[in-house]
Amino acid sequence: MEPTADQPHVIDLSIIARDLKLAPEHVEKTLALLDAGNTISFITRFRKDLTGAMTEPQILAVKQAVAQLRGLTERKSFILKSIASQDKLTDELRKEIAAASTLRRIEDLYLPFKPQKQSRAATARGQGLEPLASDILSAT
Repeated sequence: MEPTADQPHVIDLSIIARDLKLAPEHVEKTLALLDAGNTISFITRFRKDLTGAMTEPQILAVKQAVAQLRGLTERKSFILKSIASQDKLTDELRKEIAAASTLRRIEDLYLPFKPQKQSRAATARGQGLEPLASDILSAT
């Protein structure tokens, strides 16, 4: 299923499990415990049965990896909405953004569509104040 500008991306926990060499079901249950507000030390000591006896560093690694993926997912969603609001989102671009696995790649794809900051002078010119500024400068 391809993500759309309105639909959030789903985090694939199997990637985290593979990278950290952990069982996917243990990663899923650990994440559920972390999301429920449990501390890492509590999970390590009292929820060994759910986590497969993960150590504190392993649980911390899961927590950090999930935070990174969530940040990446949030940025992808923002970029898709931004490009869609400009009516420049193509199916190919949507697929490239969805397939991007690093923040740098996502930002590289977004760069041509990123709104440019305007200076105060550019804003004043846009409001038609350039002739007035010219008159003031020539009068001095």
